Amino acid sequence: MSNEAGVIAEWEAEFAKAAGSDGLMRKDEFVALLGVKDAFIAARLFARFDEDGRGRIDRKEFIAALQRLLGASEDDRLRFTFELHDVDDSGGIDRSELAEMMRANLRENRMQFTAAQIDDLVERFFARSDTDASGDVSYTEFRAAFAHIPACSRRSPSARSCGCGRGRRSA
Repeated sequence: MSNEAGVIAEWEAEFAKAAGSDGLMRKDEFVALLGVKDAFIAARLFARFDEDGRGRIDRKEFIAALQRLLGASEDDRLRFTFELHDVDDSGGIDRSELAEMMRANLRENRMQFTAAQIDDLVERFFARSDTDASGDVSYTEFRAAFAHIPACSRRSPSARSCGCGRGRRSA
């Protein structure tokens, strides 16, 4: 079994336990499975997995999302990250969306920055990334901003160093 197939099988077993007899995972079950503490991040992740928008994730949606992430190219994983930040699905990340995701990530990781520090980080990111000065960072601009950062390697659900496994208890 390939590493990717093994990771998917591991997550599929976790899904079956969390979803219960109906085979559908509610948001609270999804959040508990991933160990996400911040409500904003949980909602964004749930929305990316719940492809049909029914408010529940079935096994097919769950596995398809995992396959997209694990088998994805670096560009596909970066697009997933971009879509998490693009809260209004406009195709661009504005300052308020970036600031909210920063605040959520800080809460998730129990870090504290002042509002002024977050504003400064947002402005620095936009100064470097919003190359057309539109006020939104497009996916092309986002990708260019992260071109020098190595991609997150594939991890199993028990890996705590990756956002996908952070906070989960080892089985």
